[in-house]
Amino acid sequence: MSNLARSIVEGEEPRGAAGRLLAGVLAGASGLYGAATGVRTWAYRAGVFPSCALPCPVVCVGNLTVGGTGKTPVAAAVAGLLKDLRFQPAIVSRGYGAKRAPGEIVVVSEGKGPVVAPDKAGDEPYLLARLLEGVPVVAGADRCAAGRTALERFGVSAIVLDDGFQHLRLRRDFNLVLLDASRDPRSMRLFPRGPLREGFGALRRASAIALTRADGSAHRDHWRAIAERWSGGAPVLEVRLAPTALIADCGRGGSIPLESLRGRRVAALCGIARPAAFRSSLEALGAEVRAERVFPDHHRYGPQDLQEAVSAARASGAEWVATTDKDAIKLLEFPSPGIPLYALRIAADFGPDRERLVELLRSRIPSLK
Repeated sequence: MSNLARSIVEGEEPRGAAGRLLAGVLAGASGLYGAATGVRTWAYRAGVFPSCALPCPVVCVGNLTVGGTGKTPVAAAVAGLLKDLRFQPAIVSRGYGAKRAPGEIVVVSEGKGPVVAPDKAGDEPYLLARLLEGVPVVAGADRCAAGRTALERFGVSAIVLDDGFQHLRLRRDFNLVLLDASRDPRSMRLFPRGPLREGFGALRRASAIALTRADGSAHRDHWRAIAERWSGGAPVLEVRLAPTALIADCGRGGSIPLESLRGRRVAALCGIARPAAFRSSLEALGAEVRAERVFPDHHRYGPQDLQEAVSAARASGAEWVATTDKDAIKLLEFPSPGIPLYALRIAADFGPDRERLVELLRSRIPSLK
């Protein structure tokens, strides 16, 4: 990841004279960007831009930032919750970075695992298709068309809109907005000066706000105060993103207990928005991270990338290469690297706030009452 890209995702101020000049340019661009997003939001609210509605409940899982907040495991958890409530949900997602024709809608899964390749599905839809049994996954830039495809093909009774908070064209019954409580709120500036897609005022569109990575965070109370100030009264929940398993050989092997990481020397390999969060997860499980190979979010791996990670691991004395579930799906096309390769699987747990979320959904979705 370039220094500029990392500065944007982490909200860091560029340093030095050149950095201060760049910060001024980015501040001006952020002002223009903020004005444009404000006009766009107003245009949808006023009906200037057309929107569409689907004949079933739509629950959106989204966030305010370009960096990862844990949307994918939370979307999977919400789909599971709807199944527990006797709905038949489908996931609808854009599938960022997928190689598709303009307007193409792709059925990633019929509920029994992926039926297309990752580069056709997009990273998150493909991962959700691997994680969710009995939940169809449909991807496309036009989420209205993708939702209609899910309804027509699979007769689903609810849609979970993955990473759709800014996709205002599709109306939704419930907006669950995630805030990463591990990040310093003072670094939150509008893109491209910082990671915010929208200002905090957008939280007024939230039905509920969920703080992720709040356990043990020094910024937890600050984020809760931000949520309560800007949300217009939307309830604030917490969701824990917890490692659940180590998956061998990018999913080609079985799983082993998380305790296997304790005391293990590993090399970390990832191409995600917040690589520091991945490293922290490994270290919290007792691993000793000897080397790191970090790529931009949604990186398309080549054979050389994996070989360089293996070389770095061996040079550092690491016993394993550890990666994320999201990265593992893009490494499947390569042969096993000759060193143990494990993917860390993360799941979302609402804990005591689960029943509160159920009651909030029932209050906003008539068919759940």
